[in-house]
Amino acid sequence: ASPLPLPMPSSDTREFDAVILGASGFTGKYVLWEFLQCIIMHHKDLKLAVAGRNVAKLEATLRWASSTSASVVVQQHVSVVEADATDVPSLRRLGRSTRVLLNCVGPCNQYGEAIVAACVDTGAHYVDISGEAEFMERMEAKYHNAAVAAQVLVVSACASVSIVSDIGLLHHLRC
Repeated sequence: ASPLPLPMPSSDTREFDAVILGASGFTGKYVLWEFLQCIIMHHKDLKLAVAGRNVAKLEATLRWASSTSASVVVQQHVSVVEADATDVPSLRRLGRSTRVLLNCVGPCNQYGEAIVAACVDTGAHYVDISGEAEFMERMEAKYHNAAVAAQVLVVSACASVSIVSDIGLLHHLRC
């Protein structure tokens, strides 16, 4: 089954469907690899970009990803964008260019808020791999109303760190 589409105004003409920020980092590389498998299997027309502050490292990450069965997908569907988690204008440009920004830059307590703010301000959905409870609570308290008004999703804890609590919740719901 194909994932549900994200809410987004039909008039939205963004350059990318998704951008992986921090794609050249350890986790970002594997997020990219999994995303490429999704493109191969379900979404052959998806426009993806990898973003980070070092273009050479991003290009090396794409070469690594191309060494798998995804080489044609990388060549046809993936762009490289320079952006820095400490540079608000670059984050705003990134937010305006994409429907969904997947944040693999960490720690989120240090770098995440500027990325969340840029996404909410530019109407891009935000997803991260954070398991940092204080960060998640602070982002909800500070950006919830603005995100609702902008019809933007801000979703944290999309990584293995959240599996333990997810399993606990599922077990609790079954009892």
